[in-house]
Amino acid sequence: MNDQKLVVVAQLAVNDEFAVPFAKAIDELATASRVETGCQAYDVYCANDAVSKFLIYEVWATKADWLAHRHTSHMEQFKLAARSMQASTTVEKFTLQDAMREQ
Repeated sequence: MNDQKLVVVAQLAVNDEFAVPFAKAIDELATASRVETGCQAYDVYCANDAVSKFLIYEVWATKADWLAHRHTSHMEQFKLAARSMQASTTVEKFTLQDAMREQ
C-alpha cells in the first residue's frame, strides 16, 4: 500500500481578516512542496464565493513521500501559521481502486 500513488485533498478556511496572509503562507508551502521527492502535483485553489476558503490538491508518488512531506520544515512552518490564524482543516486521502488499476 505504501508504493501506491496517493492523492490528498485538503480544505482549509480562515476568518476573512486572515485571508491575505494565509494565502501568502499557503503559496509558500506549495512552492516548497512542488520540489519535494515524489510530489507530482501541488495545486492551490481559492473558493469562488469566499477569499478565505482554500483547497489544496496534492498527488504523491507514494504514501511514504507524503509522510516525509508532513515533516518538512516548510510544512511545520505552515502548520504554525495556520494555527496562529485559527484555520480549520479537513484532509482526505485517496488511492486508485484496484479495479481501475487493472484497466
